[in-house]
Amino acid sequence: MHASDAQMKIRLPAELRDGIVVAAEANKRSLNAEIVARLERSFDHAAQSDYDQRMMLVEIVSEQVAKVEKEMMLRMEKAIQGLSEPEQREHSKK
Repeated sequence: MHASDAQMKIRLPAELRDGIVVAAEANKRSLNAEIVARLERSFDHAAQSDYDQRMMLVEIVSEQVAKVEKEMMLRMEKAIQGLSEPEQREHSKK
């Protein structure tokens, strides 16, 4: 911490303060360092959660695109089967 870091005065329930004191001692940190570490970790977790949600959406969209592609291929195959042999040969050249 630097002298230029912002200072705050906050109110905590006694049980929460006691829990932070125990955690700080277990982690061999000052009370302030324990609070800062926990706050930083909470923001990291939120960022990871946002990333996980975006990746889940990408996966869902990818699955939907694959389904649409498969359906389009099936429809194209059916359409080609409905063509006469000369039309099929002409289509396969493209």
